[in-house]
Amino acid sequence: MRVFEMAICDDEEYWIEDICGYLKAFMSEEEVELHVSKYHSGIELLDDMRENGKNLDIILLDVEMPMSEDWPVYTGMEIATEIRKFNKEIIICFVTSHRNYAFDAFKVNASGYLEKPVSYLELKEMLNKCIREVRYIKDREMAEDTYLQISFGKEPFIIPVKKIIYIEKLRNKCILHTTEGELTCYKTLSDIYDRLNPNVFFYVHQGYIVNFNHIWEVKEKVIVVTGALEVPVSRKYHNDMRDRHMDKIYRLRAEKERERMGITEE
Repeated sequence: MRVFEMAICDDEEYWIEDICGYLKAFMSEEEVELHVSKYHSGIELLDDMRENGKNLDIILLDVEMPMSEDWPVYTGMEIATEIRKFNKEIIICFVTSHRNYAFDAFKVNASGYLEKPVSYLELKEMLNKCIREVRYIKDREMAEDTYLQISFGKEPFIIPVKKIIYIEKLRNKCILHTTEGELTCYKTLSDIYDRLNPNVFFYVHQGYIVNFNHIWEVKEKVIVVTGALEVPVSRKYHNDMRDRHMDKIYRLRAEKERERMGITEE
């Protein structure tokens, strides 16, 4: 089970403990593990990340948060701006009593808002979205640099996994559909799946595995992948793949919109 490093930054201990209580329920219900660090000021969080090299996946950051008088950053929004100067990928979610920070949140690529008092259902929805984004970010680079070695006939063959579009079971063999053509091997689908990154390659049907990075569109009964190929998707897997795909689209669109508006990260 992957451990997700998470931070809660709020100057009020009451809100931190309130959210931590919800996180315990979330971990039990969703079967994920969150390692939670608590911060009562933005400067404390920044120092831990910049000076001590603290690695975090997700930050829940209070917007209205007073800082030290001798520090030029005074709000959670400005703390997020500082973080973006040295970490562009970390997932930031704001916790606030107000909803008038939408444009500023867009500039720092925030994943969303939680409004105080935080409800468990809204926190759960937001965390599931954040976790999907973390998995996508971490596994995107991994998928680009790994290879699958498999035998075709008597000779072993090494395939960059990023070139695999999807894998299809056909009787006692499997067909690997790649960007350079089809390859057939006498392996079971489960054997191949066990050698792939489970956060990049997904079962979408009992006879099909798809490379998430090659998905173009998730329809009701098929998934459209690179080359406009259609792969069957069963009801069992449909909603999860649709949600993951929509999260990716949202992220890419947000990046393009920031570029269009001339919003850059220093």
